[in-house]
Amino acid sequence: MIQETSREAYASILPVSAKMAQDVLNQLAQNPDGITSQAIGDNIGREHHSVSGTMRGLVLDGHAKASGRFGQTRSGRKAILWVAA
Repeated sequence: MIQETSREAYASILPVSAKMAQDVLNQLAQNPDGITSQAIGDNIGREHHSVSGTMRGLVLDGHAKASGRFGQTRSGRKAILWVAA
């Protein structure tokens, strides 16, 4: 059984989640050659792990995809360059 507080919490996050998805999609549109989750996070003022979670949903929904190319994180590690699907 789902508690009412769980339903309320879910409902309260929907507008935030939708805004985050739109912000990520805007970044993909502005970077047609690809952009890392970390760079998106830097550009929109969010942590890269939050962007990664949003990106997963966008990929599953067919709005984003891995470009097949890689960029670098600030630490120099290889990172997927994401593009709009």
